[in-house]
Parts: sequence; structure tokens; C-alpha cells
Amino acid sequence: MRQFFRQTLNLLAENKLHSSIVIVGTAVTMAFVMMVVMTFDFRAADLAPESNRSRTVYMSRGHINNVDGTNHNSGMGKIPFDALFDNCPGVELATWSGYLSESTVSMPGGNDKHRFFTNDVAANWFDMFDYDFIAGKPFTEAEYD
Repeated sequence: MRQFFRQTLNLLAENKLHSSIVIVGTAVTMAFVMMVVMTFDFRAADLAPESNRSRTVYMSRGHINNVDGTNHNSGMGKIPFDALFDNCPGVELATWSGYLSESTVSMPGGNDKHRFFTNDVAANWFDMFDYDFIAGKPFTEAEYD
């Protein structure tokens, strides 16, 4: 074992440029492979708020082709979503969300306007996703209605 380390140090001392390139190349390759594996694991892992990601199917917005040849691509609202996915065999839970929209708000009689963003979600949104609230609580079905 001692001889192995002596040989390694002698090789490093003999050709510093070649040894440096090999060491740096090996380190970069290992880091790249680790990043690829970590990226895949983070995308597929069951992490909060998507604790059931491995059992979840995501659907993009709807696309409607009309008989006259025109089309419409504005997404799917609550009514068509419920018509498609309520009582669908094999589906344990289905929820939807709208698009992020921006609005302004101000106090009555005040001149300060502040921007805020909203995203419409279904009443069962918090049954699907696990959020940790710092303050407040998720809305209930009665509050949603």
C-alpha cells in the first residue's frame, strides 16, 4: 500500500499538467453525473408540497378544435374539468388550477396601490397538496362555496 502511494506521488510530480487535467476532468465528470442523478431524483421524488408525485398525472390545458376549422386554446375551466374527471374510474382525486392573474388593491380612501397575484384553484386543492402554513389555514369546502 505504501508503494502504491509513492508511485502515485511520483507520477503526479513527473507530469503535473497531465495529472492536473486527469484529476480536474474526473472531478468535473463526477459532479456532472451527480447533478444529472439529483435532477432526476428531485423531479420524480415525493417531496412536499407534491407528496404524491409518483402517483400523480398532470394534464396541460385543453385544446378545442371547432367544426368550422377554428380552434381555441385557453385552458380548461371548472365545468369541463368536472365533466371529464368526476366519476372517472381509477382516479382517486382530481383537482385543477386556473392561470396566474395580476390585480391591484388599495385601502379605501388611500392612494397606495399594490399589485398581487391570484391563481384560482379547486376546493379540494389542499387535499392534493401538502402546504405548511406560516400563518392562516387552508380554506374549507364551505368557504370555497
